Amino acid sequence: MNWDAVGAIAESIGAIAVVGSLAFVGIQIRQSKKALKSAALREVLRDMAEATKPLSEDPSLSRIWWEGLADFQSLTKDEQHEMLELPAIRPLFNTVYVSCDRPRNRDTLKGITH
Repeated sequence: MNWDAVGAIAESIGAIAVVGSLAFVGIQIRQSKKALKSAALREVLRDMAEATKPLSEDPSLSRIWWEGLADFQSLTKDEQHEMLELPAIRPLFNTVYVSCDRPRNRDTLKGITH
C-alpha cells in the first residue's frame, strides 16, 4: 500500500466523520427545539392557571366570567367592568395572540377554551 492509498482512505474516513458529526448536530438541534417548545407551553399553561385562580376561588367572579364569555352584552355595566378588570383577561389574551400563530395551536386553544 502506498501513501496515495493511505491518504485516500484517511480522506474517506474524514468525510464519513464529518457527515456523522453533522447528523449528530442536527439531531441535537431538533431535540433542543422540542425541549424549548415544551418549556414554553408549560410556562403558558402555568400562567393561565395562575391567571384563572381567582375564578376558582370566587363564585361571583366565576359567574361573571362564564356569562361574559357567553354573552358580554348581557352583563350589567358594573359586571362588564369587573370582567375586564379580572387578572385573567390580559394573560389569556396574550396567550391567544402569542400561541395561535399556527393552526395546530389554534385547535389546541379551542379545546382549552370551549
